[in-house]
Formats: sequence, structure tokens, C-alpha cells
Amino acid sequence: MKKVLSILFAIIILCMGVIPSYAANPKISVKTVSSASVGDTITVSVNLSANSNLGGIEFIVKYDTSAFQYVSGSAKTGNVFSEAIINSDVVGQLHYGGYTTTTVNSSGTFMSFKLKVLKVNGKITVSVRDAFNGEEKDITSLVSVSGATVKCSHANMKWTITKKATCTEKGEKKGTCACGYTTTEIIAKLEHTYGKWTVEKEATETEKGLKWAKCTVCGDKKEQVINKLKPTETTTETTTETTTFVENTTESTTNEPTTAPTPQIVEKTSTAEIVAKTVAVVLGVEALGLVIFLICKKKKGNK
Repeated sequence: MKKVLSILFAIIILCMGVIPSYAANPKISVKTVSSASVGDTITVSVNLSANSNLGGIEFIVKYDTSAFQYVSGSAKTGNVFSEAIINSDVVGQLHYGGYTTTTVNSSGTFMSFKLKVLKVNGKITVSVRDAFNGEEKDITSLVSVSGATVKCSHANMKWTITKKATCTEKGEKKGTCACGYTTTEIIAKLEHTYGKWTVEKEATETEKGLKWAKCTVCGDKKEQVINKLKPTETTTETTTETTTFVENTTESTTNEPTTAPTPQIVEKTSTAEIVAKTVAVVLGVEALGLVIFLICKKKKGNK
């Protein structure tokens, strides 16, 4: 009969769409940076997991006083507890207490504080002194906690070169941290230092050339192809002879103003004068011929 009722009850719950939920055990965790250097100030928070059904809690956060120095802190309220206090009177401890009139089913931060790093690998721990749920039942033994360790970030390493790098071999260096940590790292090869290029084969229009250069340190040789020369472009010029006809004119080569020619006075000769002059010319020629004749005849007579 009980088995039948259980089955019926389960069927009713499924039909109503109601699924019972069970609160998980409270989990407290410390969150901070995973690594830091000496002199850094870090922020630490103590957090609560969700669905804890926690009504109140009292715990102590302990930190190594040789590794940390307390700076400041505050208790967080709101989504965790409605009332909370933090006490830092005891060196190396932070005493926290908080409660709420309801239950806490959401995740949140109990408290946050700052510590100055004095040395690395310091630990921060939490110990629960009292805890109760929404029904005010003691659940101290059910609360799980996890602390944190701040390791060295090795940000201030001092390096010593144990082997110099060259253009043919890698180098090596050794690092030492103030925390005592040591490590070694490889130094990459150096770049070759090449000298001037030497042309081994000149490039032409039909064949590529070749040049090379050597490293001044190790003698490594690298070659490089010289591209073909571009073909020489030739152009044919056509000379056209032009015959220029120059008019028979006289051009002035100076900027002096052109002087108008002086008009010539032509005297008119009458017809009578022309006839007279013509007769005179004819008679003069005949007279000259007569003189020549007489001279020649005289010479013959003397012989």
C-alpha cells in the first residue's frame, strides 16, 4: 500500500511540474592572484558558493605574517548576509561574522581585504568556527573550505649570460630570483653581418646575372640573382628636306625706322636734242677712224 502511495505521489508531482530542490553544502573559497613579487599589494576575497541554504557563519582567515602585511579590509553585505562584521585586531587573523533573517542561495563575497607581499609562497587559510542553515541547524561540519597560496611571479629576475650568441650558435643565460628560483633560457642566434656585394656574372638582355656577399664574422656566403637587363630601345628619325623659297626682298635687321627713298628728278629731253647728240656721236667715231688711218699711213711712208 505504501509503495502504491509513493508512486501516486511521484506521479502527482510530475503532473504538477514541481521538482523538489535540495540545497548543496556550503563551500567557502579564497580567491587572489596566483603569483606576485615582493612589494606588491594584492587583493584577497573570501567567497560563498550558491545554493548553500546558509543562515549564518563565523570563520577566521589566517595569513602568514612573515609573508604578508595587512593593509585594509571590509565585510561585504547584500547578496550574502544582511549584517556582517570583520575584526582585524589580532595580527595574522581576520575574524568574520555574518547572518541573515532568510537563507543564502546565491553565490557572493563574504569579505575582501588587501595584503602587502613580504615574501613569496605565503599561504592564506580559512577555518570555520560556527555555521547554521535556514532552520538554525548546525552545519559547521558540512562547510568545506579551500585556501590559497601566492607564489612568486619571478618578475624581477637577474640574468647572467653564460654563453654569448653568435651568427652560427645559440647562446644561453641564467636567471636568479630573490626567492631562490633559478632558470636558464636560450638566446637566439645573431643575424649575419654581410659585406659588400661582389658581381660574379654581369646580367645581359638575354641572361640573368649573379652576385654574392660574405658575412664578415663567420664567412657565410649568400647569393642573389641579378635580373636581365631591359632591351635597348632604338628609334628611327626621318629627316625631311624642306626647300624654302626666299623672296628677293631686303629686310631691315635693325630697329631703326625705315627712311623713305629720295625722289629723283627726271629731266625731259626733246627730240631735237636727241638727234643732235646722235649725229655728234657718229661724227666723233668717224673722225677718230680718220685720225687712226692718217697715223698708220704716215708710218708706212717713213719706212
